[in-house]
Amino acid sequence: MQAAGILDDTLQPTQRFINIVKLGQAARGTATFNPIRESMKEGCNQCHAKDFVANHFKASDQIIKESDHEFAKAIKAVQGLYQDGILQKPENWEYAPDVLQFYDNKTSVEQELYLIFMEYRQRAFQGAFHDSTDYMNWYGWAPLKTSVNTILEEVGKMRLEAAPHLMKNIIVVDMEDGMGSWGGDNSINFQPKVKMSSSGFEIGGVLSATDVGPVGKLISQDAQLVIIAAVKNETQDGLYMLKNTQGDFVAWDEKFSALVPVADLTLASSQGVEILKGQMTIDGKPVTGMVNIYLGLIVGNKLLYFPKTIDVNI
Repeated sequence: MQAAGILDDTLQPTQRFINIVKLGQAARGTATFNPIRESMKEGCNQCHAKDFVANHFKASDQIIKESDHEFAKAIKAVQGLYQDGILQKPENWEYAPDVLQFYDNKTSVEQELYLIFMEYRQRAFQGAFHDSTDYMNWYGWAPLKTSVNTILEEVGKMRLEAAPHLMKNIIVVDMEDGMGSWGGDNSINFQPKVKMSSSGFEIGGVLSATDVGPVGKLISQDAQLVIIAAVKNETQDGLYMLKNTQGDFVAWDEKFSALVPVADLTLASSQGVEILKGQMTIDGKPVTGMVNIYLGLIVGNKLLYFPKTIDVNI
């Protein structure tokens, strides 16, 4: 329903919900739908045992749930392209992606979303409830799965192509006065990698940069890596900065001039970066709960600060 603009990002009804579902009566509530469903069962029960009919309805309901589960993967992937700025929402669109804009969709992934919505999901539904297993599978479920995989593969390719520009909304902070501004198209990106083992965490990734940036050429510039963490639990809730790559955090007073670098770097077009390796601790005590890790680079008197986080739940 999000892909159709019926519910918003917080799963609340939109104006379109009121116009189409409520006023246009495009969908039935349980008070209207359930009596119709029971009437259908009564018709089936004239020839079939009640348990047989009940099991058939239950199995058919499950087909719809499984179809929607797969459909949701594709919707979420395309939503992510809009959220990260890889796709731009047209000015006259209120929702994106929007399967009801099927004539105006500009990308193949959104056209595939519409095919799932209008054809494959419907065929899976129809085939299941009409007890046509062959039709349900070969004309509904199978092409639905193919479409979802096609979308996920294409989204991956689009992200790779856009990788140098994903972090265009980096914040550039003046270390002296603490004033920040959007960095624009600075062409610097970090692809994180997180691994957990019995000895703790291994968090690192690949840092890429180009010669276009808000502080001049980035490649070959000296930089210092700084890490900030927002910890959320009952006893350690607050902001901390990483003191070393062994995972020791200390309290941070939100003054950028007080940030302690954990590593010195010379920026390259692409390089591996190790953030920490070991147990996360604060004052010698293990960190628990949700940890949002922010990465920043000090270049000269500027802090290039990534608003995106590496999220770890301990």
